[in-house]
Amino acid sequence: MRSHRIEERRGEVLALWEAQQDITLDDLRVALGGISLSVANSTLQRLFARHGITWGKRPGA
Repeated sequence: MRSHRIEERRGEVLALWEAQQDITLDDLRVALGGISLSVANSTLQRLFARHGITWGKRPGA
């Protein structure tokens, strides 16, 4: 998927992530498939990197 396509649906991706911030990339990909958005893990990684969102462990997580 080209970056402009994932960016068009950024709100949906971020909403799923916000609902469960400890979700794995694989689980997020599955959830996105449920809303007819098929992406690779690398596409998600680049999207989050562009928006300054990291996937590191959080204190107390």
